[in-house]
Amino acid sequence: LYLSNLHGSVDAQRCSHRVKSDMIIVTLGKSSAGNWASLEYKVDKKKPPPETPKDDPQAGIMNLMRNMYEEGDDDMKRNINKAWREAQDKQSAGVDPLEEDD
Repeated sequence: LYLSNLHGSVDAQRCSHRVKSDMIIVTLGKSSAGNWASLEYKVDKKKPPPETPKDDPQAGIMNLMRNMYEEGDDDMKRNINKAWREAQDKQSAGVDPLEEDD
């Protein structure tokens, strides 16, 4: 039995196994004392929120859009690009991009 990415190191001399009619019991002996939250070591994949300057209210929105783009699938990226392009086109034409189209 080989397990990778364990929460801590295991002492092979202190490990054992027992075979019963309906199960196998595997006991692992830790190399050092302490409690493990789980058998496998898990990396927290959630990113901390980016720091935004307090004086620029649009920085938070831009960071949110950037994160959505970086973590989104192809459809999400396509929709963000389309919305951005339409807003830029309206702005260059002198129309407020936040106004509703009739």
